[in-house]
Amino acid sequence: MTKISIIGNGAIGKEIASLLADSHYDDNQWEIVLFGKDKLEYTKHAIQDLLDKCAVYNSASIIRAGYDSDIADSDCVVIVAGTPRKDGMTRDDLLVNNAQVGKEWGNKIKKYCNEPLVIVVTNPVEQMVKIVRTVANLPYNKVIGLSGELDSARFKWHIADNLGINTQCVNDATVIGAHNATMVPVFSNITIDSNNTIAPIDLSKIDIDVIIAQVRAHGAKVTEFSGHSAYIAPATAVCKMLRAYLKNDSTRISCTAYVNNSDYYNCKDIYINLPFMINNKGIISVVEINLNESERALFLESVSATNRVLQSDIVKDICK
Repeated sequence: MTKISIIGNGAIGKEIASLLADSHYDDNQWEIVLFGKDKLEYTKHAIQDLLDKCAVYNSASIIRAGYDSDIADSDCVVIVAGTPRKDGMTRDDLLVNNAQVGKEWGNKIKKYCNEPLVIVVTNPVEQMVKIVRTVANLPYNKVIGLSGELDSARFKWHIADNLGINTQCVNDATVIGAHNATMVPVFSNITIDSNNTIAPIDLSKIDIDVIIAQVRAHGAKVTEFSGHSAYIAPATAVCKMLRAYLKNDSTRISCTAYVNNSDYYNCKDIYINLPFMINNKGIISVVEINLNESERALFLESVSATNRVLQSDIVKDICK
């Protein structure tokens, strides 16, 4: 039975567990261990609803509360713990508090686990992926961060909304770059499926600058209107990432990971969101996508900004 440890018993953590426990999710059975910062007894009560769901579907999955050494022998670890973004905050504002979360669980992964796949959801994701990977001393291809799959889904939605079509008609809407206000929605590769005909998107029918602004502000808008960070779409994106690894699907996944000496993207020694191929070994390659001159310039700006935050004193102190 595959063991998945979820660090953080808040909304995203419980939604990930719920999706995995659903008997309709690939007909798999999981051992899901949910960790919270609160006392173990509270976490047990927090997952009771998930246990009831398993009973509804007659699922054989195991869901239980965990503490420290219960992370041992995990096949996958998902880190969602930390301070969530509140209205008016940027993702980078979270580093002061969340860096210690990355350090703490990086040490526990190093102590108790044998090279699991680690998916980092906690923001700011570029810095957090670097901290967790460095502290846990894991291979570069085994630590990835939630970013591009979520941002690309939001990009796809805005394209569909602007054109008045279903999202299923929009193909290859990809976001690259940092998971913040410098992210780069890539229009060059988008095709539209209409009446069983697939054709490149007609950019004259949309306002590119408006859509870029909408995609970059999407997460903040969710927080503004709901009072809390999104959790359903992020959890779904995490499960897609888990599936690529556990099912050995060799799937293209956009995520934050370590990139070194990529001549095509002109970046090296950096943690950044790009499309990668992922299978049961973790990341196996970077996927090169077409970029026009404007998109490439915006991406290099995002790379430059990311390099600066990755060199912050907090990150350097933990990763030294």
